[in-house]
Amino acid sequence: MTDESMARIDPNARALALFDEYAEMPHATLSKALASLQSEDAAVCAALMRMLAADEQTHVFFSPLRWFARQDSSGADGVSTDRIWPDGTRLGPWCIDGIIGLGGMGIVYAAHRADGLYERDVALKTIRTDVMSPALQQAFGKERTHLAKLEHPSIVTLHDAGVSDSGQPWLAMQRVHGEAIDRWCDLQRADLRTRVRLLVDVCDAIGYAHAHGVLHQDIKPSNLLVTDAGRVKLLDFGLSAMLTPYGDGGFTRIGVSSAFAAREVFDGAPPSVAIDVHALGVVLYRLLCDRWPRPRRSLLPLSVSCGDVEQAPSALALETTDDVAQARNRRNATALSRALRGDLDAIARRCVQDDPVARYPSVVDLRADLLAWLQRRPVAASDGGWLYRGSRFVRRNAMAVGAAAVLVVATTAGGVSAWRQQERTRLEEENTEMLSRLFAESLGAATLNSLGSGPAESAGLLEDAERRLRSMAGDARPRLLARGLVALAHGYTVRADFVAAERLLLESRRIGENDPMQTATCNAALANLLNKGARLAEAERLASEGLDVLPERDGIDDDLLKIELQFQLARARWLREDAAGALPILDRAIVSARRIGPLAKVKLASLLRQRATIRNFMGHGRDAEQDLREALSYLDDGSPTVLNQVRQTLALLSIAGGDASGGHRLAALALQSSLRVFGPMHAETGRAWLTIAKSWRSGRRDPRRADIALRQAETIFVRRFGADHPMLDEVISLRASLAMENGADEAGVALMRRAVAISTRGYGCCVEGTLRRRHALAQALIASARSRRGPARDAAYSDAADVLAKVLQDGERHGVRVGFAHAARVAPLLFDGDVAEAERQAWMALQAASGAEDEDAGTARADMDEAIEAMLRVRLAQKRHEDAVALLESLRERLPPQRRDPDRHFRWQVLRLEIDMSRGDPVAVRAQRQRLRNIAERYGFESRLQGRIDLVGGRTAHGDGTARDGTGDSVDRSRSITRVP
Repeated sequence: MTDESMARIDPNARALALFDEYAEMPHATLSKALASLQSEDAAVCAALMRMLAADEQTHVFFSPLRWFARQDSSGADGVSTDRIWPDGTRLGPWCIDGIIGLGGMGIVYAAHRADGLYERDVALKTIRTDVMSPALQQAFGKERTHLAKLEHPSIVTLHDAGVSDSGQPWLAMQRVHGEAIDRWCDLQRADLRTRVRLLVDVCDAIGYAHAHGVLHQDIKPSNLLVTDAGRVKLLDFGLSAMLTPYGDGGFTRIGVSSAFAAREVFDGAPPSVAIDVHALGVVLYRLLCDRWPRPRRSLLPLSVSCGDVEQAPSALALETTDDVAQARNRRNATALSRALRGDLDAIARRCVQDDPVARYPSVVDLRADLLAWLQRRPVAASDGGWLYRGSRFVRRNAMAVGAAAVLVVATTAGGVSAWRQQERTRLEEENTEMLSRLFAESLGAATLNSLGSGPAESAGLLEDAERRLRSMAGDARPRLLARGLVALAHGYTVRADFVAAERLLLESRRIGENDPMQTATCNAALANLLNKGARLAEAERLASEGLDVLPERDGIDDDLLKIELQFQLARARWLREDAAGALPILDRAIVSARRIGPLAKVKLASLLRQRATIRNFMGHGRDAEQDLREALSYLDDGSPTVLNQVRQTLALLSIAGGDASGGHRLAALALQSSLRVFGPMHAETGRAWLTIAKSWRSGRRDPRRADIALRQAETIFVRRFGADHPMLDEVISLRASLAMENGADEAGVALMRRAVAISTRGYGCCVEGTLRRRHALAQALIASARSRRGPARDAAYSDAADVLAKVLQDGERHGVRVGFAHAARVAPLLFDGDVAEAERQAWMALQAASGAEDEDAGTARADMDEAIEAMLRVRLAQKRHEDAVALLESLRERLPPQRRDPDRHFRWQVLRLEIDMSRGDPVAVRAQRQRLRNIAERYGFESRLQGRIDLVGGRTAHGDGTARDGTGDSVDRSRSITRVP
């Protein structure tokens, strides 16, 4: 029998074939897929659910024979009793939205309040019907009772409870959006002190529950979620480990996660505080060294041998990879092992002793030892003698001990010098510790909350952090203040409050003016701010000065700072139109970042994205895509800013390469992530709206949605930075292009004037970007002349001619090549009847585009197309139709496939129609009109047919002479990948 026929007959075989696909599904997709499978084949759905539940690694204790029997059989009638509640199911006031997770005995759904009284999202927990038993139902009720009386900020809140019409009980609890504690720490690259502090918070919650008579008994990372704000939430009080007391004082254990369970659990020991302490110890091992205290057991052990002994975290750390160590801010596995040796070893090992009596007697005692380690006080688990206690006293009271030591050391030769060196080292260590504590308690929370919270709330957090920093530093710790101000400025930068960030950085640089490292650090951060604000000359100067003063030392921090300075220097040069000067700097920085390894992967991704932008601009699209794909491989959700920027750049590159669907998916993913992580009004969300607007315009051909997205981006940038910030330059120019394409010429011209004003204020009047904006304004004026008559039309042509003459004059005076303006001058000249001068300008445009093609391929293609089109219109004015046809054919040879760039194909067809009409060939004109209609209908260009060429009436603008302008349909010739800071 074939595998395929076996799968059709055996539900387990088919479920196994489906397992990988379903196990990887997002929760929302899983919910719908299971509901559909259940209606199609209930037996296969039941088998698949059992496999998914087993994948959760829960060991079940109640009625083992019944459990195993149920794994291989369906209900009496051959149909599973499992039921998935489909999306939209109502349970009291709650409406099911999808599955969050499947466990050994329960299903957790996402749900929302649907009775209209108020809005709330919850996690709704149920018991799986195939494991329903009186014991489990009583345990479920016990969990409801316990949760109802536990009110602690780190314990999930119970909102509601009830029973479905089919008799299935449910609990509606606070829904927590967060990561398991071990994964959160790894994503944040949290150091050991941060990890221990989080476990202290867990001990607070567990200790509170113990004080109220509740034993958790299923402590594991997936039940300890950390929110975006860095707060721990304790979940799942009892579905898999709740007790069901009976009158005789006995108990029934429902289940436990075997990897975190103490040995006595499998020998039938009653629930105890010691079991929770053991589980906390295993979690501590996972946080410290990503290892288990003992070799892992099987998933369903009914008896456990006692031959293996727990190993110290420091010993296990030597078996880890350097990636594990670096995720904990240690250079390698050896350095991590040294950091764990001593007190942390003692605390972790005491938690997981085989003998419950040898463990901590309470979670409160464990918490006390963890706090003692954080505060450098003696740890009870170490049980050290007077020398150990003395060393901890010296570390904790280093200032007082150092002062006393001065009296002795100063009496010996060279004692003062030695003491000073010791004192400097001690102060630096204390500064590091104090700053770490401040960041954990205030700065970190302020920075995280600044992403999605309102401006007032996040500003308050940052202001409070600044007050605490200044109080902690006082007058005696200027280095602490200087370093803290840099960290605080980063929080303001994340919040896009660049004014406050610059204020703090300038103060930090003044305080540390005699410290080269501090100066270089501040210069790097300031250069970043100045690049964002388009103050490019200052940014380039500060980045260069930072590289000059940075001392040559052998350390990762020094290398990372040098890379950041190189990055900001390259960005400044790129934004100042010096792509050739930026690329070598980026190449050197990328080599250095690769050499550092995983600790520099986020910065390496930023460097690769910047190089991809420049490479694409220079016409090396394939190399640019390779850079972006590599950058994506280094990133995950722990670096949302860089990840979304890479997605957006790759989206635009994909659209330009003809993959409109793939590009749009990336743009949509970046927008969804930005809204979730940063909130609706953050600058990064504004960038994401801008990118998806380009996708709707160029990829999906939906100008209405593109305009909506651009208005969203504009609202965000104006609210964040004001109405004249350079980040608005591209948004407004794209809005102008859409307006012109839709026939709203006056609105388009007004918007383009605004874009020119913004670019002039932000970048200067005579950089290439601003000169191209002015050139685009002239094109808009020429296009608008078609819908005008009499003096208004004359004024539009005259205004365009003046703008173009000034562009050429300013470009020549400042050494900027502006040959593209010669092509646009052809239209006003033809309107005035000066065909000879128009021909001269067209030749100059062709020569300028030919000279730039090899150096600047990204814009040279568009410039060359415009120059050829200008010469074609000159030949039409001269009635040299064969020459015009030859030029039209040369344009066709330059066209990409139509699906990649339908805009250029549409423009080509318009030119062909004009040639046919100039020749007076009615048959060719009718056929060409139909071709234009076809391409317009296919790609959504119908609005461009009106106002440009009147196909219905059978006439073109030649009838009143205005077709001599030679303009095309698209005003915006800006680069496909944004150049804004």
